[in-house]
Amino acid sequence: MKPMYRPGQRVEQSGIYRVVYDDGSGEYFEVTSVQGERFPPTRNGIGARYELVRAAAHATEHEKLQPCQ
Repeated sequence: MKPMYRPGQRVEQSGIYRVVYDDGSGEYFEVTSVQGERFPPTRNGIGARYELVRAAAHATEHEKLQPCQ
C-alpha cells in the first residue's frame, strides 16, 4: 500500500497526487503538489488523503536542465 498524506503535512516528493475523500464515496481527483509545500484542505470541508500517483522532479532540480539566468 502506498503512503497516504493528510492536509497540512509537507509534500516530500513533487508529483501528481490522488486526493481521496474520507466520506467513503470513493470520489477522488488528481492534483500536482510541489516538494516543501503543504497539502491543502478541501474547500468543501470533507477530510481527504493524498496518495502519490507519479513522482516528478521539479524543473529547477532536474539534472538535465540548467537553472534560468
